[in-house]
Formats: sequence, structure tokens, C-alpha cells
Amino acid sequence: MYNKYRTAILVLSIPLLVYALHLFPTSSIRNASGLLTDPYVEVFWDRSCTQGVSSIDWGTLAPGMTKTVSVYVQSKSNETCILILTPTGWNPPAAANYLELNQDYENKKIQPSEVVKVTLSLAVSASVAGVTNFSFNIIVEGRKYLLGDVNQDGRIDGKDLAIVSKAFASYPKDPRWDPRGDLNGDAKIDGKDMAIVAANFGTYL
Repeated sequence: MYNKYRTAILVLSIPLLVYALHLFPTSSIRNASGLLTDPYVEVFWDRSCTQGVSSIDWGTLAPGMTKTVSVYVQSKSNETCILILTPTGWNPPAAANYLELNQDYENKKIQPSEVVKVTLSLAVSASVAGVTNFSFNIIVEGRKYLLGDVNQDGRIDGKDLAIVSKAFASYPKDPRWDPRGDLNGDAKIDGKDMAIVAANFGTYL
């Protein structure tokens, strides 16, 4: 699937330690992220693109806390693309129920050689439990279509909504599973995926 457009993959391997010591009023979470990219997109700490990002340290987080980290993404493509960052491959899968990664550059265009600032936010649920370590990937893509354009025809309309609706409440190995409908990469097709289509409904390239 990904050979149809420019793709960079940031692989975040994040150890998560949940402490239940009486010394702390709440348990705490410590995690750090490794990062890998391909030749089409590069990620830096600075706008001048001199300090490459090889890892992200989210520091120590408490349940209910949100931490933000800003990076700069530079396009190495000679085409205008839509920059999309998608968290995926949560391990264990239950981690996706307690941690949420957001970013502020969703579905925006990035021009050839352009450098854009992207702020990532990692939110930890106040009810996090049963997860002692986790990892996940962030796929950074320079797509030629918008997030929510499930059938990749250049517009988000009823056809895309129909694909997600047909596979709604499915998961890998389910006979109704359609990976195109898993827009947020959490290995299930649910209201979050429907919301992505709805939020961008009627847009086109």
C-alpha cells in the first residue's frame, strides 16, 4: 500500500514503567522514544535543520498528564504532499486505550523542501492500569491524498464513509476487516475512524 506515495517511518520504542510505590501520590510513567526516517522526510529539533532527531524522551509522566514535544519536519520530496502522522502498532494493544498521541499538523500540505513545525502531544489516561511497558510506531507520510480519503480518489465523500461503516466494529482477522478503514492505526475500526472521515468530509485535493 505505501509504495503509492512518499513515506517516512518514525519508530518509537517507548519503555513504560508504572510505579505503585507509596512514596508517590500517584504512579509515574517514564518513557523514551527512538526515531527512524527514510530519505523522503527528515526530522530535526531546530528549524535550520542542523540537529537531527534520533530519539524523543518524554520525561516522567503521571496519569492524567499530557506532555508536548516539538520537532521540525523537512520534505525531501519534489512534489507537494499532505503531511500525515499516524500512531500505530501499539504493543501491547491495550496501551492504545490509555495513551493518545496527537499532533497539530494533520492533513496540511507540505511543499518541496519546506520545513514545518510539528508539535506532538502524548496524553496519559488518569485510569491507566495493567500496562508495565509498551511501544508503538508513528508513521509519517507525505501522501498524495487526505486522511479520511479511504478509497484514495482525491476527495472525502460518501464512498469513504461507506467503507468505514461496512467494516465498523471490526478488527484484524475479523471477516469484515478492511485495513483502509483503520485511519488512526489502532487495529480496530470504531468511532474514532468515523470521526476522521466526518471531520474532513467534503474536502478534496
